[in-house]
Amino acid sequence: MVQNKRDFKFDLTQELKFHLKCKKKHIAGHFCTGKELADNLHMSLKHVLSKEHGLPRLVEEMIVSKKKVTINGRTKHQYSVIDPKMFTSEEIIDRKYSLLKAEMSRIGVYSDILSTKKGKPFKNAKRVKLPKNTKTSISVHVGSSTTAKTNEAGYANLMRFCGCANNLLSISDSLNYAQALGTLEDTDKINKRIRDINNQVLDFVDKQIEKACSGNGQIVYEMSHQNIMSKVPAMFQYYNVRALSKLRVDSKNPNVRW
Repeated sequence: MVQNKRDFKFDLTQELKFHLKCKKKHIAGHFCTGKELADNLHMSLKHVLSKEHGLPRLVEEMIVSKKKVTINGRTKHQYSVIDPKMFTSEEIIDRKYSLLKAEMSRIGVYSDILSTKKGKPFKNAKRVKLPKNTKTSISVHVGSSTTAKTNEAGYANLMRFCGCANNLLSISDSLNYAQALGTLEDTDKINKRIRDINNQVLDFVDKQIEKACSGNGQIVYEMSHQNIMSKVPAMFQYYNVRALSKLRVDSKNPNVRW
C-alpha cells in the first residue's frame, strides 16, 4: 500500500488558523508554541521547525507571521496566519516577487555547479546500441540507449535544482490562483504584472535548465534533461505546449503537420 507524503505546511497552516486540535483554545489570548503544535499534530519538533516545510518556511513564504511575546518573564514566538485582506494587491505581489528573487538566487547556484565537470550528475556516460531482434525477418531500425554511473553529489544537487524550479513555478502560479479566487484585483494593471512575472519565471527557469544540462557533453545533457523533466512536470508541459504552437499545417495535406 502506497502512503501519501504528509503536507506539513497545510497541516500547520490549518491548525494555526482554526486551532482544530488545541486543547487550550477556550483560554483567551492563548496561542500554541512550536512544541504545542508538534504535540497537537503528532509531528516531531524537527518537522515543525524545518526550514524546508515547517514554520520558518511558512514565514519566509509570507503565509505566516512571527513575533516575540513576553509572558511571565519568558519570551515566546507567536505564529499567526496572515490575512491577505490586510494587504493591497500590489503589496501581495511585491511580497511574492521578493520570494521569487530569493529562490532565483538559489537555483542559480545549483545550475552553476551542475554545469562543471566536478559537479555533473552523471559520469562515464555512453551510448549503447540496442540488440537486434533475430526472431523476425523484418528489417527494422535499431535504436540506442544511454547509460552512465551516478555521481552522488552531483545528482543530489540536481534534485535540489528541481526543488528550486518547482518552488519558483509554484510561487508564480499562486498569483494566478489568488486572482481566480478573488484575493487579487482583476484589473489591467494587476493582470499585466502577473503575466510579466509568469513570463519572467518561465524564461528564467528555461535558461537555468539549459545551463544546468550543458557543459558535460551531449549524453549527459540528454540524461540530465530527462531527469529534470520527470521531476519538474510544469516545465515538461510548457515545452510540450511550446512545441505544439510551432507546428505547421500543410494546406495541400491538412492532416499532415510538421
